Amino acid sequence: MHIIKARELDYLYKSIKPILDTATIIEIDDRETEETLHHYLFLHQYYDRIVSSSYFTKEEVLHSQYYWYHQFKEMYFDRFEHDGGMEQQAFKLLEHLDRELEGNIDWPVIEKIVNGEI
Repeated sequence: MHIIKARELDYLYKSIKPILDTATIIEIDDRETEETLHHYLFLHQYYDRIVSSSYFTKEEVLHSQYYWYHQFKEMYFDRFEHDGGMEQQAFKLLEHLDRELEGNIDWPVIEKIVNGEI
């Protein structure tokens, strides 16, 4: 399973030119944390367009959504504070992946993401 990395996201940003909906997210006073959140939002909000206009599969995009959300969540917890709502959102994201992938989540990849091995 390929996880879409920042360099690849930069390329996608240039080709898709997204306008992210950030109206309902928390304000973050840390550039790196905010950028990580924007990677997740881009993969989430532009999922269909990324899958249809790039070589990334829906499985890769969905697992990458989880990767970037997990990265954001851990970074936020380390730099600011623990937030139970973010933990809940991570579980909701896994439920979303499960539905979209019809129960075919790559659990070993999710485990590697959670353990910081990816």
